Amino acid sequence: MFFVNEVKNKLEHRLRGRSIKALSAIVIKLVMTGGLLMILSHVLSNRFISHYQKNFTSHVIPVIGLQRDLEADLVNYAMLEASIRQGSKLGELPMEIKQLGVTSDLHLERLHSLIVNNSALLAIKLKLDSLKIGLSDAIGSVYALKLELLSNKKALRGFKQEVQMLVEKLSFLREGFSGKLALIDVMNKRANKPSHHDLINADLDLALKLSELNNNIAMLMYVDNIDQLLDINSHELAQNILLVRSALKRLKFLNSTTPSAHKLSGQVDSMLKDLMLIEERVSRDAVLTLLIKNEFDINERLDEASESFRGLLVAIDNELKQMFRISNVMIARDIERNEWVSVVGALFSLLLVVLFLLILLPLISVITEQVNTPIKRLNNTMKRLTDGYLSARLPLDISVPKEFKILWKHFNHFVENNEKVIQEQEMIIDNADVGIAWLQDRQYQRVNNKILSMFNYTADDFLGQNSLFLYPDKDEYALLGQKAYPVLSQGKVYSVEQRLMRSDGSVFWCKLSGKSTELGGNRSSIWLFEDVTQRKLAEERLYKIANYDVLTTLPNRGLFNIYLDEAILKSKRKNMKFALFFVDLDRFKHINDSFGHEVGDMVLKEVAKRMKHIVRESDVVARLGGDEFTLIIDDVKSRSGVEKVANLVLSELSRVIEFQEKELFIGGSIGISHFPVDALDRGGLLNCADSAMYIAKQSGRNQFCFYSSDIGISGEKFVELSQSLRKAVEHHEFELHYQPKVDINTREIVGAEALIRWHKPGVGLIPPFEFIPVIEESGLMVIVGEWVIFEACRAIKTWLTLGYNPGKVAINLSERQFGNNKLISTIKRALKATDVPAHYIEFEITESLMMDDSDATINTLKQIKQLGIGIAMDDFGTGYSSLAYLKRFPIDILKIDRAFVKDVTDDKADAAIVEAIMAMAKQLKLKVVAEGIETEAQYEFFKARGCEVGQGYLFSKPVDFNGVLALLEKGVALEIINA
Repeated sequence: MFFVNEVKNKLEHRLRGRSIKALSAIVIKLVMTGGLLMILSHVLSNRFISHYQKNFTSHVIPVIGLQRDLEADLVNYAMLEASIRQGSKLGELPMEIKQLGVTSDLHLERLHSLIVNNSALLAIKLKLDSLKIGLSDAIGSVYALKLELLSNKKALRGFKQEVQMLVEKLSFLREGFSGKLALIDVMNKRANKPSHHDLINADLDLALKLSELNNNIAMLMYVDNIDQLLDINSHELAQNILLVRSALKRLKFLNSTTPSAHKLSGQVDSMLKDLMLIEERVSRDAVLTLLIKNEFDINERLDEASESFRGLLVAIDNELKQMFRISNVMIARDIERNEWVSVVGALFSLLLVVLFLLILLPLISVITEQVNTPIKRLNNTMKRLTDGYLSARLPLDISVPKEFKILWKHFNHFVENNEKVIQEQEMIIDNADVGIAWLQDRQYQRVNNKILSMFNYTADDFLGQNSLFLYPDKDEYALLGQKAYPVLSQGKVYSVEQRLMRSDGSVFWCKLSGKSTELGGNRSSIWLFEDVTQRKLAEERLYKIANYDVLTTLPNRGLFNIYLDEAILKSKRKNMKFALFFVDLDRFKHINDSFGHEVGDMVLKEVAKRMKHIVRESDVVARLGGDEFTLIIDDVKSRSGVEKVANLVLSELSRVIEFQEKELFIGGSIGISHFPVDALDRGGLLNCADSAMYIAKQSGRNQFCFYSSDIGISGEKFVELSQSLRKAVEHHEFELHYQPKVDINTREIVGAEALIRWHKPGVGLIPPFEFIPVIEESGLMVIVGEWVIFEACRAIKTWLTLGYNPGKVAINLSERQFGNNKLISTIKRALKATDVPAHYIEFEITESLMMDDSDATINTLKQIKQLGIGIAMDDFGTGYSSLAYLKRFPIDILKIDRAFVKDVTDDKADAAIVEAIMAMAKQLKLKVVAEGIETEAQYEFFKARGCEVGQGYLFSKPVDFNGVLALLEKGVALEIINA
């Protein structure tokens, strides 16, 4: 160790004072010399190792590979022998055996070329040659014996089938003989002839002997060994055949002595012949016995050949194992030599490394010292610059190494320029249009003028202060720190729009963008401040426009879809239920058409206000468009709670809406679906609620309906029916029927009511109650109503032309037709086109039309009256009618609804209502029509009380055009027609 230190000190003394360049050149030369020596050592050791590896790879490894190949050949031989024994694909096996023999010979030939210089392996190879020849002969013998066995089995199978057929034929002949004998015996008994008991007993004895013969032959077919075969063949079978022959001879003798059975003797002779054939085939020296014996013999020889084959396989496998052991010894020897060469090479390399280190370390020490001293000076100067001493410079004196003098000059020049740049940057920062601040541990170290003007603070208010004083509350301050500083610690920029507070307490939106000034840390950071209040307000306005209905300020369809999706996710997560309301306003289109869209908008805003007032804060009210509204009722506990909300909504919608001293009635129909009972997604829930809403409308409006599977089917039927009705309009599938109206006193026809019928192809007439609601909801009522007016006018014109007076023909008007401005023009066009006098027509309106109480509706009715057309109030007493309405509307006729007529003779309340209606009509000078009269008692009731006109099945059912024509031709009272 002392020697090493002494050498190191002398080297350092001699090298000190040299330039870094000279020292680096010495190091390079030393490294190159050491590298060359290392390479030389490595090449020599690799030459020795490659010599042994060549022997290993060119001789030992191929020998091992051929051993594996020969082992695989043995496996293939074993598999071929197994395939032969199993008898699978015997036709392909000779080629496989030949191919495997060729492959094995090739493997042995290659093995011989590799081990020709190794006497031990060569001796084993010669044994393998001999054993392989025996193996080929053995598998050939197995194959030949297997073929012989299969041939014998085929011949044996044919003989067995032949014997079995002869035995079955003999049994069949015996059964035929027995049947005919029984028939002869029955005929003898009928003829009172004696029975042939001896012959019958002989036949039964023959049956027993044949049964024993069948059993022994069956046993012969399935013998297990040769002794069993000889025993059955020589003893039992010969005895059975003898007994059957004796029984047949006795049967033949008895048959010959029985006159009535002589015709059966031929069958007995046939049985004797078949028995002789069986005996020839199954006797001790017959072919069948020889074949069975031969099968046992072939199987025994096949087992011996297979045993010999397996013995050869074992012998070859033992020789291969011996060859493998010798190969392993050769491998171990080559590996040991390679390891010895590797160890010697490693020791030599280690010695070279130690020598080079003893020389290289002093060189590196001197170079390090000459480099580190200037670097320390550079670091100290940089630290002073970092601390703010921008005038710090590197001194140029004699102690500075030559290599560093140029660097020193460039550094000092850089610092001077940097000082100017920093001063310029400070000026730029102070005058920047965005706020800039430097924070240390969330305390302000430096801010520019823009920040001061933005927050209306002085620099003293900022510097050294924690940034908390700019935030409206502590939670926002803490939240920004939790989100921002983990991002800053990764060296990334963090941006956020944050509410901040000015000195006067006003809050504004500010965009903050921060970045850490310390790599991997977040203590020091630079932040940019930008006032984005105006943009934020603009975005909020755009958001409201995009997501809220401008008229009602309710969420629009897009925002409602988001709320509905959120409700589904929330309910799935918390295992809750909610209800979806689909609300469609009733008669809204009529209000729009009658009063204008300004009034319609007022109604929509009032509806939205009322619905928001009903629901909870957790519920959602939205307007999908037009007069469609939706509600999401959150956290539904029971059906009764949903019903309560639905009733509240209907109650609010039913309340009168006052407008310019008028009362407007709107109402609504509600469809309700439940999550998750009815559907699991947005589209399904909306479809279910929509379908339920249509059912509510069809059921009379101003009510709610829960979705069910039946409603789903009804919704599908509605769509299908709507499409069919559109085709019906296009293909003219509608027709009018007419129900006569009669004078109560004379029962003479004084008019008729036109009733629409749908003649659907392939179905027939469809009654109006099945399709009229669909026509109204699908928007077809105006078109269909116009056709009804024209068709009724054409019928009246035809009757008049033929010389008949049909009286007043009543045509029903729908509320939908009053919402269309074309009604008056349609009536005028129909009257002009058909040239029908107006007094032959009257229009029937429903009480629901009065609910609008609009000037437009009253004005339309007055224009109809001015044309000379009468107006009747249909179904009076079932709706919302009042005396005030009757006074305001220009009504001529009141039609008492069939609901009161049906029980008028049995129900005192109905009778009182009818009497009151008639009294009121008399006071208002209105004509009364009782519809739905079906009995004479009802007829007498109305006749006694002075009712002018009656209508119902008592007089006539609705009939087509020709039916009315037939009634008019007879010109008699309808009670005579019905009699």
